[in-house]
Amino acid sequence: MTFQQSIYTCIRQKYFFSFRNRASRSEFWWFMCFIFLINLASGIIFSFLPATIAASLSLVISLILLPANLGVAVRRLHDRNLSGWWLLLPIISLVLGILGGNTGHGQSPVIAILSLGLCLVYLIILCMPGTAGPNRFGPDPLMKN
Repeated sequence: MTFQQSIYTCIRQKYFFSFRNRASRSEFWWFMCFIFLINLASGIIFSFLPATIAASLSLVISLILLPANLGVAVRRLHDRNLSGWWLLLPIISLVLGILGGNTGHGQSPVIAILSLGLCLVYLIILCMPGTAGPNRFGPDPLMKN
């Protein structure tokens, strides 16, 4: 899947929290690249605005892209034949990093390592090839009909 096809698929075809079926690695990573570029461009443009306005506009852009972002992430997990609930790994990592392990002298190294480990597991899952052929979430996105 190309960069343009990924954007079209994630925004136009499957925008509103479409958690059905599967997303190939190229669909997922091209869309993550698109989100990065949007955030980079908006950050540059918004740097000329007052901080509160820039933060508000950045939040609006993030919220607009959130349904497509969540949808493609869940579909990517489906391609690995995993439930969308695996999306909670980075959220748990974030909660551990923010709330857990603050001893008053900095963050606990055990909590920091656990948090990093959860993020690495999630990243590895997203980078692995999908299951070959159909799985419980639908047909292989790489197979042409």
